Amino acid sequence: MPPRGGTDYRVLDWSPDGQSILVRMNRVPFDERGGRPYIVPVAGGMETPLAVPEIGDGMYSPDGKSLVFTPIGRSFRSWKRYRGGRSQDVWTYDLVNNTS
Repeated sequence: MPPRGGTDYRVLDWSPDGQSILVRMNRVPFDERGGRPYIVPVAGGMETPLAVPEIGDGMYSPDGKSLVFTPIGRSFRSWKRYRGGRSQDVWTYDLVNNTS
């Protein structure tokens, strides 16, 4: 566990072509617990940040051209034990155009 608490990074998914990994990294001050998404090449090199301020969980689409993700992690949902019809938002991110 890093000194600031929580997880420093978390592997979310492998790209369909096996060339990169989607990870959530926490590279912000102590008071901000969320993590940003990054694409990390399997062959090595620097990670690429995505233009999404925070991500909970996420995965690649089958064609690898987009991501689906939840903006908030499941751990900090105030309603996580709610048994009604509400569900968490699911967003998409277009990797080709870098838009959400």
